[in-house]
Amino acid sequence: MFTDVDKEFCSSLGIEPVNDPEAFHLVDEKTLLFAIHMELETYNSALAKLPAIYIGSHVEQFRNVGRSEEDLSRLSAMHDSSDAYDFPDRDVVFHSTVMYLRRGGS
Repeated sequence: MFTDVDKEFCSSLGIEPVNDPEAFHLVDEKTLLFAIHMELETYNSALAKLPAIYIGSHVEQFRNVGRSEEDLSRLSAMHDSSDAYDFPDRDVVFHSTVMYLRRGGS
């Protein structure tokens, strides 16, 4: 959901923005997935293959609102195979944001 300005900025940094659903198929064990505050279903699609680094909502955020373990299977797999580093909570900005660094990742 990048704007044209966002895409230009990413391109200036050598980052190629890719729209969904094409982007989901590009995530693999060498990917950094930056996915802040998305719907759980989107996370599940993006985490079909576990990336090396994931920055997004903490799995506990979804557990706290009663999502089933079946619904959380992909996010739980990322959580269970990674070291977690919580972002500092700056009111709403990084609330429940985590970086998962997959153990044994490339």
